[in-house]
Amino acid sequence: MRELEQETALLIPTLNGGALWRECVAAIQAQTVQPARIIVADSASTDDTVDVARAAGFEVVVIDRATFDHGGTRQMLAEMAAPLPYLVYLTQDAVLDTPDSLVRLVMQLTEAPDIGAICARQTPHHDASPLAAHARHYNYPAASRIVRQGETHGLGLKAVYMSNSFAAYRRTALTAVGGFPSATIFGEDMITAAR
Repeated sequence: MRELEQETALLIPTLNGGALWRECVAAIQAQTVQPARIIVADSASTDDTVDVARAAGFEVVVIDRATFDHGGTRQMLAEMAAPLPYLVYLTQDAVLDTPDSLVRLVMQLTEAPDIGAICARQTPHHDASPLAAHARHYNYPAASRIVRQGETHGLGLKAVYMSNSFAAYRRTALTAVGGFPSATIFGEDMITAAR
């Protein structure tokens, strides 16, 4: 596990995270294994998002809100975290469920060198609407699965499904497909998985 601490970056885009961001930060701090670097790319928040991140000891880069795009900002974070081999992306509203959430996700990459990216299951927030809860249950079933090239028949869009909420990438695999696409307003994770 010590190797994971030295080889992993946690990368988080933020904008006005509010109370849920504070929960997210507390869950990160409660992780049994802490990443070598935690880097936040904040899109000029007007609340205390940046102050909360800095108080937690996270590295923060503030970007102009107009320059944010889902793929380009994630790629910028990947480049900032070089040369660390494992890149974990987390959204500001994703609260890690257990103190070993981070290590369990990254260990999947370290134990299976043929896997380039992995995303974790999302469960609905306690106050989620029925529609939001249904979406989480539909997109994140209880059973894990691995999708490999050539084994995608019948899966449709699920063949390249990835989540940007809590996902880990092997740097070599991300680099091999050209990184995240820029000028994307959504779907950068699935575009990257498809590549």
